[in-house]
Amino acid sequence: MDEPAPTTDLSSDDQLAANAAGRERATIIALLAMLFYQGFAVSIVAVASPWIGTSFHLDGAGIARLFAWISLSALARSRFPA
Repeated sequence: MDEPAPTTDLSSDDQLAANAAGRERATIIALLAMLFYQGFAVSIVAVASPWIGTSFHLDGAGIARLFAWISLSALARSRFPA
């Protein structure tokens, strides 16, 4: 005789736990993606800084000010798009 297949009905607590686990995984993946992008962006700045300093006769503080202005400009541009 064939036995009926077991049902996979999850209780509400099990469903909540499964949903929470899925959201946690998505959050971790998003954080890792942002860290990857940040590492890429920081390496570009590290490679470009000596060239920019030499080309524009800037010391360390001048390069820092330049990148601060670039960051503020990007922030303003993202808040008020044309």
